[in-house]
Amino acid sequence: MKTVKDIFNIDSNIEVKDIKINSKAVNPGDIFVCVSGVNFDRHDFIDEAVTNGANVIVVSKDIKRDDVIVVKVDDTDDEMPKIARKLYDYNKDDFKLIGVTGTDGKTSTAIILSTLIGNDICGYIGTNGYSCSKFDKETHNTTPDADLMYKYFKELKEAGCKYIVMEVSSEASFRKRLRNLYFDALILTNVTRDHLNVHKTLENYIECKKEIFHHLKEDGISILNKDDKLYDEFKKINKINYSYGKDADLSFKNIEYFDHSTKFDIIYNNTKTHINSPLIGKFNVYNLSAAILLCEKLNINYKKNIKNISIPGRVNFINMGQNYKIVIDYAHTVNAIKNVFKNIYFQSGKNIYQNPVFDSKDDKIIKNIEAIQNGLIEGLKKVDISKKITNSSKKEQEEKKLKYEPLVIDVKMETGTGKTYCYTRMMYELHKDYGFNKFIILVPSTPIKEGTKNFILSDYSKEHFNDIYKESYLKLEVLNAIKNSKKRRKIFPQSVSDFARGSSLEKNRINCLLMTDKMLISEATMENEYDQVLFGNYSIPYNVLKNVKPIVIIDEPHRFKEENEAYKRLLEKIGPLAIVRFGATFPKKKKSTETDYKNLIYNLNSVEAFNSGLVKGVAVQTLGEDEKNNEKIKLMSMTKTKPKKVKFKNEKNGKEIELSIDQSLAEISEEFQGISIEAIGKTEDSIIKSGVTLSNGQVLGTGDILYPTIYGNNYQELMLSQALNNHFKQEKENFFRERKIKTLSLFFIDSVNSYRGENNDGYLRLRFEKILKNKLEEEIKEISENLKTDIEKEYLEYLKVSLKNINETNGGYFSVDNSTKDEDIQNEVDQILKDKEKLLSFKDKNNNWNIMRFIFSKWTLREGWDNPNVFQIVKLRSSGSEISKLQEVGRGLRLPVDEYGNRVDNEEFYLTYLIDFTEKDFANKLIEEINFDGNKILKISDELLSKVAKEKGKNKSVFFGELLTSEYIDMEKNINLDKREEFFTKYPEFNEGLLKNGKVIDETTKPRDVIKIRKERFNELKFLWEKLTQKYYLQIESLSDEEILEAIRKILSKGVYDKEIVRATERKISNENFEIKEEVVGHFEVKNIISYNEFLKKIHNATNFPLTLIHKGIIKFNKYKKIEKDFFDLKTVEKFIVEYQNWLEETFLERFTYKKIKSLSKETAFTDIYGNVKESILQGNIGVYKDDGQKVPEKFLFDSFIYDSTKEKETIEYSNSIKEIVVFGKIPRRSIQIPLYFGGTTSPDFMYVLKRKDNSYEINLIVETKGVEKESGLRNEEKLKIKNAEIFFKIMSNEGINIKFRKQLKSNDISKIIEDITK
Repeated sequence: MKTVKDIFNIDSNIEVKDIKINSKAVNPGDIFVCVSGVNFDRHDFIDEAVTNGANVIVVSKDIKRDDVIVVKVDDTDDEMPKIARKLYDYNKDDFKLIGVTGTDGKTSTAIILSTLIGNDICGYIGTNGYSCSKFDKETHNTTPDADLMYKYFKELKEAGCKYIVMEVSSEASFRKRLRNLYFDALILTNVTRDHLNVHKTLENYIECKKEIFHHLKEDGISILNKDDKLYDEFKKINKINYSYGKDADLSFKNIEYFDHSTKFDIIYNNTKTHINSPLIGKFNVYNLSAAILLCEKLNINYKKNIKNISIPGRVNFINMGQNYKIVIDYAHTVNAIKNVFKNIYFQSGKNIYQNPVFDSKDDKIIKNIEAIQNGLIEGLKKVDISKKITNSSKKEQEEKKLKYEPLVIDVKMETGTGKTYCYTRMMYELHKDYGFNKFIILVPSTPIKEGTKNFILSDYSKEHFNDIYKESYLKLEVLNAIKNSKKRRKIFPQSVSDFARGSSLEKNRINCLLMTDKMLISEATMENEYDQVLFGNYSIPYNVLKNVKPIVIIDEPHRFKEENEAYKRLLEKIGPLAIVRFGATFPKKKKSTETDYKNLIYNLNSVEAFNSGLVKGVAVQTLGEDEKNNEKIKLMSMTKTKPKKVKFKNEKNGKEIELSIDQSLAEISEEFQGISIEAIGKTEDSIIKSGVTLSNGQVLGTGDILYPTIYGNNYQELMLSQALNNHFKQEKENFFRERKIKTLSLFFIDSVNSYRGENNDGYLRLRFEKILKNKLEEEIKEISENLKTDIEKEYLEYLKVSLKNINETNGGYFSVDNSTKDEDIQNEVDQILKDKEKLLSFKDKNNNWNIMRFIFSKWTLREGWDNPNVFQIVKLRSSGSEISKLQEVGRGLRLPVDEYGNRVDNEEFYLTYLIDFTEKDFANKLIEEINFDGNKILKISDELLSKVAKEKGKNKSVFFGELLTSEYIDMEKNINLDKREEFFTKYPEFNEGLLKNGKVIDETTKPRDVIKIRKERFNELKFLWEKLTQKYYLQIESLSDEEILEAIRKILSKGVYDKEIVRATERKISNENFEIKEEVVGHFEVKNIISYNEFLKKIHNATNFPLTLIHKGIIKFNKYKKIEKDFFDLKTVEKFIVEYQNWLEETFLERFTYKKIKSLSKETAFTDIYGNVKESILQGNIGVYKDDGQKVPEKFLFDSFIYDSTKEKETIEYSNSIKEIVVFGKIPRRSIQIPLYFGGTTSPDFMYVLKRKDNSYEINLIVETKGVEKESGLRNEEKLKIKNAEIFFKIMSNEGINIKFRKQLKSNDISKIIEDITK
């Protein structure tokens, strides 16, 4: 350890530990340097530093003290780096220091560069902390002050680093943090108009960036982006540069974008090199090219490390325990929308009831959208569509100066992937960043309105958004029809009034109005002149809404075409500032099959949703054709003149028959009994403009064919019977789970009357209940005869209650029900439509069974109802027109929730889709539509062919010949569609960006993908499996009052007090070149002061610390350090909670244990409720890929070669040759969930039964695989999960179970792990 004499040449042997410039962070033995502060003088904090234990105080003022060594210098700012260099043994020749600076991309470029050089010899310092292969630690600034910087240098040097890559911010240069520091190389990525809050003007910002290059050594290397608009400002520094396509030291071109990678060519020294990058987006091509150029200049072999590149912190998984799993990449969804408005000009808000106003034709908006769509914004994927920008051209803009044209933004998200969550979060984010506070959500139906309202108003949603946005809240108003008496005063719609009156003075309030398209065009509600006047001028709702300049969110945009009355009324009467359209399906252009996108900025297509497991798979079932009656009736023609007639032809016997309006189709065949011609000519169908409308709502066009068989009672009964067989098979499976899932089936029918009848007793309902009664009796008998377990007794009770109250097991919702006065029907509708949580629960609050699980609705997509626990859709009647197959199955695609409302993901679930024989090619059409939606062509690229051939150790040309001979592809490498499934089964490596096998299957011809469990192998690990599936609960040690008080002291000592600064900017038009220039003209401190009582409550709610102890801790801390007057505000609460979470993770790492629960015997992934091993398991619960060409290892638990990643495939392959292995297998997804002390669960991947080399006794091994090369690649949360699992299995081991737990990184060979355990 250094002494005072070593550092200051003062005759004192007092030891010094660290150097600090923050008095709060001082520890005993530290040096405190009074460097100049931005808003304060650090000389004022000497007392606190000495109290905390400082041995030396370095000052530039005359300070006299006897209790500490005082060292006076001329300039503390200049002296501080010198002290740090001595204290931390800095030598500029110990390593090469590389700086990366720039407005955008410096973090990514720095991480990429450190990875290319190699984390074992290269350290990183920046936004993501400081790290190398041996550790990964946090930092507080992008570029740290000298007191920490040189300390980090020392740690990285001692870890073996020969290079250090550091992010260099312009603020660090501005704050003089780079004083006396020199770089071996510097990269400048780009310079744009950001960070002007610090630098005030662009000119100052540029000068600050130039100043950074004054810190380059004389022989140092500087690298610039030649494509940057401000390149000319810097080109005098050095001529080494990189560019896209231009003449440069390194140029790149031929960029190809894929879902999870980018391929491109670089040209350096006249040599072309092909790069396959695991990063996406053109911006990352720039970042990687800069890093590669420097590696070339430093003669570093970077190619071997390209595959290891990953940039942390980009994707978040959000599970709110409700209706769907959400994958949110903020650079992909809400962030994309936010970037549309980045740096645009907002007019100052004179009207406090309006949104901030902007010009929808602002060139900056167009540029922002282009950047987003082209993948030029960091973290955003390129949007792959032909025409992207749809704003008017400049010429058109001139012509339309007086014509209103809103900004329209499109966000495509597949059904079930969380668009309601996304647009709700979007409102919070746009309010936070830009001050927007008036939003209208426009939906096409009452069910969607109810679903949206229930989501936003639910407790779990409010809690979730309150956790993120603290005091901001969303005030939702719902516009419903109102009835005004002619005799009374006409009262203005309350919801519109309350929405409009919300003002920008209420800074934390977001105002939102939810309405349907029918309410929007309702003249009775919206165009009525009321007796009440708002804002002094407006008595008509349309005018009030137009005045507040709302942003409109459209849900289900395909229902709001431009020619649609609701859309026209929206533009004409409300004139929103912007329209953001969220949906899976968008309208087509007039007289075209092309989708009418308006500035599509995000595209989560069907391929991505299905392949990522964000939705259920689809199993299509077709009930076979009745061979005895295979008649086909074809619509031949229609007359246009009165009396209108249609001509049908019986294709079987050739007979033709003419029918008029109101005539029954029973004249053609008795099977059509009850169906007649309702209209001839114009239809309401969006595709068949002119045709025949039947009384059941079906629309036919000329040439359409009807099959009488499917309208017959016998066929319908067969469909119902098959549906109930499917339902109860799935219901038993879901009920016998550890956490039960309620199973629902949805039936689409064509006639309301067939279900409702006169008294809710239609013939279809009675027929269904008759078949259901027989099925329930059959199930009850079977279970009663084999009753053994408590779970079976519980299920038996559920079935018996269902049988006793059979009319309560099913219910219907139809549009006509909205006007009914029948109380029973209304209760039925409310349970289906409004009380989704009740429908998902097995029992009500009084512990009575909720037995409704069969839902009937008319075949129409306009009703918009869906539910995550729909496991079957039964289509009892053909829908007639050729509509989207994705829309048809969309009602049941969401992932299910368990009986406690928790989303169940990471398992393979299927939606059974039962249809009649007329749609037997449905599965193939659905697959085609999904692949088309993903813009994927069924063709193999040359690069992919080479890659797969290399992986299989084959010559590329020979391999191509094999594929050609097997007729999998043609000479142009197009995939043979007839053998597509067989091809992908045999060669899963070729399935890049297409729908994976097994996600959509035709169950009529091929069963679901299951793999068999080898019983003899399972018996060898049965003991281990039984132990693994025992239940444990997490027990955390309680804290004493003294420990809680110490925790509060530590948290408060971290500096939780902070000031929130808001800066005012001014934009001026230059008289010289008419450019808009922006500068900061002032700043303000935002004080969100709250009462002391409220402050205590908020801390208590977040931490569960007792109120009395929080109060006591604050009083105690105040004696030690005087608390500022404005300490008790929301910013302090926010920072306190962050520090509390850090304290929690650190404190309880060793202070928890697990206790075994004596639980009832239940079904597991491998065994039934009796403990017997199952025959098979769904492949998707084990692994995504199945390689039929690979020999299945003898010791493997399954009869097929199943895996999820290349590393897993390698592990399975190698495991068979390790003689110490008795048996091994993959652990099914979520079958073993270890509770984590900081929340959530973790699940391991592999299980092994091993024998020691001397065969002395068995060892059980559990392995968790991680897709990173080195320990440093693990996120902190992953490290905590692993540590948590180690403790869990250690506790199991202490209970007498010989079990070991190991993590396996990409660089770890399974044979080495096993050798270390068994030796």
